[in-house]
Amino acid sequence: MPPALPFTYVVRKPSGAQLWYFRHPTLPKAVRIPGLPGQPAFHREHSRLLSEAVEEKAAREQRQDEASIRWLTEQYQASDEWNRLKPSTKVSYKREIGRLNEMVGDLPFARLSKKNVGQMRSKVIAGVVADREAAIAKRKAEDEAALAAGRPVSKRKPPKPTNGLRTGDLFKSVLAAMFSWAVEQEHMDSNPAEKIKKLQRRKDVESYIPWSEAQIAHVLREASPRVRDGVVVGLSTGQRLIDCVLMTKANAFGGEVSVFQEKTGNYVNVPATGPLVELIRRRVSVNDPDDCDRLMVQPKGTPYSERLFSDHLRDELDRLGFPDLSFHGLRYAAAGRLLEAGCSLAVVSDITGHSSVQMAEKYATARERKAQAAAAMEAAAAKIEEGVS
Repeated sequence: MPPALPFTYVVRKPSGAQLWYFRHPTLPKAVRIPGLPGQPAFHREHSRLLSEAVEEKAAREQRQDEASIRWLTEQYQASDEWNRLKPSTKVSYKREIGRLNEMVGDLPFARLSKKNVGQMRSKVIAGVVADREAAIAKRKAEDEAALAAGRPVSKRKPPKPTNGLRTGDLFKSVLAAMFSWAVEQEHMDSNPAEKIKKLQRRKDVESYIPWSEAQIAHVLREASPRVRDGVVVGLSTGQRLIDCVLMTKANAFGGEVSVFQEKTGNYVNVPATGPLVELIRRRVSVNDPDDCDRLMVQPKGTPYSERLFSDHLRDELDRLGFPDLSFHGLRYAAAGRLLEAGCSLAVVSDITGHSSVQMAEKYATARERKAQAAAAMEAAAAKIEEGVS
């Protein structure tokens, strides 16, 4: 077959006649080309067949691409639904979409089933666990090498083991959100991730220890100034850490702090009282040595990130003997204080940004239950002392 005539072959009859055919993967069978090479009619027909075959191949590839999971993820990330997501949410969604495309990006999304989603989630969990185990082993080896060489061990917190369930559930949630959009856009007939249960239960309110008044007083008295400022902001406003680190001097005016809640997308005005008033006064003062617009400031005067303040707070709480306390526990304390001040559960819910009054009630009463337990133990101890005397 001459190289200038691709996708052709010739059949030679016993009589010596030559029959030329065009055979291409896009065609169900070969097509006879009239005439012989060198004749104008032959080459016109060959060119026509070749052109149509190339166009059909491109069309097939396009149809195949538009049926792929990768194409669906690209359409989702160009949609209005995606644009409405918060920047921080987009970051985590992109990470999970990347995991999906890495596993099955070129496969058709129409063939996905509930079983497939469950299998992919299991693979994601296994990968997360393996990566964490590798990180732990690497850190252990680095520390052992440092000790053997007489060098100081890194002060960075070593990675902790994980079961990967949280990441697995996030992966499933991202798929469920994307496939829900795909169903609305009529790309898919059903959502294969819709009815898959989460593996990790929502943490009960008791899993976060509420700060008692004694613990609050001790931390405010003994913690470093930068951490103390953050505790003041969290306790006085009852907001999540991400919202607290973003609060600026401009948010504080007229005896209130205007807070934008990253999770809810709402603005709330929280009265500035007690230590928060002093912190705001110090920040807005022309003599403020930090010269930073944020209320929570690092030792060098630069803004805190959520993760960095969390690390600094963790170090201080461990140093002060409170390993079970966390910044989130301040929300319980703040909610409890609001209830004690006479606020209704609806008001507490509005201020703290909880999705339901019931959740706000759990937060607010957690500290009360802790106080009741402490009082009961004190009373029991008093009775024992009376019996001894």
